[in-house]
Amino acid sequence: MARKLRVALIGLGGIGHVHARQYRDQPECQLVAVADSCPAQFRDLKAILATEGEPLPPVKTYASYEEMIRKEKPDMVDICLPTDLHEKVSVYAMEAGCHVLCEKPMARTVEEADHMMAVARETGRKLMTAQCLRFDPGYQAFRKAHLSGKYGKLLRLSAVRLSGFPHRKPVNWYAEGKRSGGAILDLHLHDTDFFLSLLGRPKAVSATGILKDPLGGLQESLSQYDYGEEGPLVAAEGSWCRTGWCCWLAGVYEKATLLLQDNALSIVFPGGRKPQVKSFEGMHNGYWEEIAYLVKCILRNREPERCLPASTRDSLRIALEETRSAEHQGRKIPLK
Repeated sequence: MARKLRVALIGLGGIGHVHARQYRDQPECQLVAVADSCPAQFRDLKAILATEGEPLPPVKTYASYEEMIRKEKPDMVDICLPTDLHEKVSVYAMEAGCHVLCEKPMARTVEEADHMMAVARETGRKLMTAQCLRFDPGYQAFRKAHLSGKYGKLLRLSAVRLSGFPHRKPVNWYAEGKRSGGAILDLHLHDTDFFLSLLGRPKAVSATGILKDPLGGLQESLSQYDYGEEGPLVAAEGSWCRTGWCCWLAGVYEKATLLLQDNALSIVFPGGRKPQVKSFEGMHNGYWEEIAYLVKCILRNREPERCLPASTRDSLRIALEETRSAEHQGRKIPLK
């Protein structure tokens, strides 16, 4: 039997729970340890990792990620920490010999992202940001349909991603804009990154937003992406101010409209023709797929071409420019 990659998870908060569950049935890696500075987070670990089949090997727990890396010597670490810690912990892990999967956004600033990339080059470690939409089956089906060209020219692309405010205890780092970057970096970035991966870098961006708390970052935003006179109209809306969850992606093409919502892709044709609907229920989600993909890249010594650090660094830069635009009354920001 081929050796499974040994993975350690750092951070067992909300997204850490999501990532931990993905290791229950990974074919080429095994979760061996979890670190979190709050011991109470480990209470639900057994239930999170529970499977219907053969029990998983025991997972060790640590209060210190440094101690965990030193003692366990994992092949890869999965970092699910507050945004302002991404650079520090990624660099520590790579310098200790670990490959790194880091939750999005890649970092809090472009300069931090550049440092992470430099350390990855110096150490020869694989570094990938967990931009899960690049691996989500629904978004990838949308991408495949777009690239096929069968529906003609893309005329308009719209995305909506709305939720309530992410309350966390005992310390809610999301509420500190300097740490989280607000809703644009935490939530809306998903759509900025998908647009970049689908259409390339826009010529310019502009955004308007709501700053409910001067220290909390933008909590509601409406962004427009300039793809030139011949390009499509592209816009996205993101919010932490709503009463529930709402998310969809729509593309208006010359010959059809594509709508991705509720884990299904609908293709609607003019003239009353019956829509085509494809459901993605029962398939592995983007979180599972991104982990499996990076593990394959590590085991086969390939670069993670589907989600290279330079690309997710670009997504971060675009989202930060959207924030800057919103802070200056929607001023258009050119992207060189």
